[in-house]
Amino acid sequence: MSFVGGPDPANLRLGIESYNAGLFAKAVRYFRRAAAFEEPGPQAKCFLAHALLNSKRPREAIDGFASLIRESPRYLPAYSGLAAAVVQGGRSPTALKTLRRALRFKPEDRRSRRDLVQVWGTCAKAFQSSGRLDWSQSALRRALRFEPRARGLRRELAELLACRGQALFYEGRLEPAGRLGRQALGLDAGNVSALMLRGQACLAAGRFDAAERALRRALKTEPDNARALRLCGQAYQSAGRLEEAAEQYVRLLETAPGDVNAHMALSAIAESTGKARAAAALLAKAVRLDRGEIGSRERFSALMRLGRCREAIRLAEGRLDAGPSRAELQAFADPWDAAPWDLDERLMRRMRLSKLRLVERAMGRRGEGLPWLHFYRGHLNLGLEHFDRLAAFPLKRYGWMYYKAGAAALFLGRFDKAVPWLESAVRHRPVDWRAHGFLAEANLCLRRPAAAHEEMRRALRAAPKSDAGQVLAWWGAMDLWRGNYRRALRRLDRAVKKGAQWAFCWKAAALLKLGRTRRALDLLDFTLSHYPRDPEARLWRGEAKRELGLYREALQDLDVDTALGIWASINRALVKLGLNDSAGMASDFAALPSSLVEYVKAKIGLGSQAAVGLKEMEAILRSALRLSHGYRREIYGHPIWMD
Repeated sequence: MSFVGGPDPANLRLGIESYNAGLFAKAVRYFRRAAAFEEPGPQAKCFLAHALLNSKRPREAIDGFASLIRESPRYLPAYSGLAAAVVQGGRSPTALKTLRRALRFKPEDRRSRRDLVQVWGTCAKAFQSSGRLDWSQSALRRALRFEPRARGLRRELAELLACRGQALFYEGRLEPAGRLGRQALGLDAGNVSALMLRGQACLAAGRFDAAERALRRALKTEPDNARALRLCGQAYQSAGRLEEAAEQYVRLLETAPGDVNAHMALSAIAESTGKARAAAALLAKAVRLDRGEIGSRERFSALMRLGRCREAIRLAEGRLDAGPSRAELQAFADPWDAAPWDLDERLMRRMRLSKLRLVERAMGRRGEGLPWLHFYRGHLNLGLEHFDRLAAFPLKRYGWMYYKAGAAALFLGRFDKAVPWLESAVRHRPVDWRAHGFLAEANLCLRRPAAAHEEMRRALRAAPKSDAGQVLAWWGAMDLWRGNYRRALRRLDRAVKKGAQWAFCWKAAALLKLGRTRRALDLLDFTLSHYPRDPEARLWRGEAKRELGLYREALQDLDVDTALGIWASINRALVKLGLNDSAGMASDFAALPSSLVEYVKAKIGLGSQAAVGLKEMEAILRSALRLSHGYRREIYGHPIWMD
């Protein structure tokens, strides 16, 4: 800044001339003399503090401005100078408290209003540089109250709100993050940071079209913004628009040729479109380029998919020595992408066995001396006897492997094995919160609801904030399965607000059970528009359409071959009854397990030897849906509702 002098004594004039010429040390000497002898007002002292600041003496400048404010509390240039000194001189709690006084001032006239707005703007920068974003936000909001059209201030506040929203987003607090993002866009509709925040929030909530629109707007302003290109690619990829996703990643590589994540994303797209050789080449290039950008968990999974299993497990063992994170352990437990829901069971088994042989060849005989081979044999082939061999290895180091053992036993209905394995898994640190969830399910199957709810509380404490919504969704589902529909809906509402993708289907099921069928159907349509392979959502949609009398449409959902065949058969049989297809109804009824039919017959007072005609079939089918509450999952969980 340049100074224009007021009174013109020699020292003050010479100090201003020296300052404007960039001779700050010389200016300090003149301003000291002027402040001591010639200029009793605040101007010379303010000039002196500015000269000290530009002489790289920020601490002395801070003291000078603070001293001047104590003498002249309403002298506004001193506050602007102190703010500039704080920005250049680092943290000064006392100076920050002094600057906060300016937030209490009220303008006396138009000129003082303009000066105050400028002071509040500079104070906001000082607060922001010192990490006090809440104070900075207050200063900018106060300035905008008096100058609502000030574009610079609006842009600054929008950027600040977007940054705060980004921090909240990474903490898993999606709702307040989204609120700050909307406020930022209200102030500056083209703010790139706010648009990217909106894109991320929409991605997390499964709103891929909205994410794409926000990110496109960001790219219109900054076409080469690498982060916006990456997020836009993710939006297209999540929506299944793979060609457009690949186009974004290729544009990203033109901007940043060494972007490892872009290579990995292109590899995943190539793999999903059947281009196995191209996928492997892109993944290998990503691993070769990696200098720590993708982290140990992503690198481990990439090495496993490339067949470099020994190298991957050596990396994992090193992380076990160093103390792995929860996310790393999850990657070690699931190094390959999950198989698609609609994959043929025999094909899925062949894929699993080929993966297992890959590990066995890479590990060789030495692999038997480590638990990994036994773990993957159990995990990929679902053979519980392989998990039994894990007991020979130290629980403290490999206890996280017991989570998969317990889950496999649970799915097979072997609760006697599932509970001890899962109890061992939750004692390991760091714990995968899903182990608590499966232990809760096992306790429900053993009719221990109090123990199940306690495990879900532990899951909520163990989960990172970003996963809190998924825990609440799972907990809400357990309420749904036991018929506590209102409590389920409350939990699932909270989960939806946190962006939990699991929650949408179960919330719709709770609405359906509470008689709000049309609302449930709308939510299921939304869920399947974003997660078209979700078999449980498709089943519930078929049930909702059946209850509304939309029988032909219901069959389109219920005729899909899913892992939930029992419940599809029950609903399909009732649909065929509505279509007067008694033979089709009887055919679906005959496919039901005899244990389920006998259980329901006993519950409704039909003797085991009683003849079962169409009327009795209908009673059994409707009673099965009523007795099972909101449970529409695999057969292992039938003890949850069968008492």
